[in-house]
Amino acid sequence: MSIRESQYFIEWTAPEMDIDTAAELVDLGRTLSRWKFNWDKIWSDATTRMNVAQIAGAWSERVETMSGKLSSPIK
Repeated sequence: MSIRESQYFIEWTAPEMDIDTAAELVDLGRTLSRWKFNWDKIWSDATTRMNVAQIAGAWSERVETMSGKLSSPIK
């Protein structure tokens, strides 16, 4: 998934979330925007790139956990 697709995900799902979860998603969106704006600099520095990868992995796990809040049980 691209940064822009992730930003769309946030835009579409945040309104469906409780206020605390929506705030977390907005924070993620701001982080993604900073990364997108500085991507050339991030990509050219191995240490920064590794740091971003670790942060992205943590966010990915958190968003996966949050996604259960949107799912309705299948009957």
